[in-house]
Amino acid sequence: MGAGRRQACGFTSAQHPDECGGPRTLVAYARKHGSTAEIAEAITFELRRCGIDTRCFDAGDVHDLNGYDGLVLIVCDGSLSSKIAVE
Repeated sequence: MGAGRRQACGFTSAQHPDECGGPRTLVAYARKHGSTAEIAEAITFELRRCGIDTRCFDAGDVHDLNGYDGLVLIVCDGSLSSKIAVE
């Protein structure tokens, strides 16, 4: 992906930490409303700021978890009982 192209959560490829063989984390979100993607973007930003190689995608676009060491799954349905699972 060329520099300047937007990732699923609004980050450009230039904003990804260098891939140095460290742990990779996937932030996946399932949404009913637009704010779920914003939550995923904020979590992704903070993980990257801490130097963690993190990718963020709509859960429907994730077909394989190979290559990831961590997973943050965000499921929000608009109710107060929405969950964030971290594994």
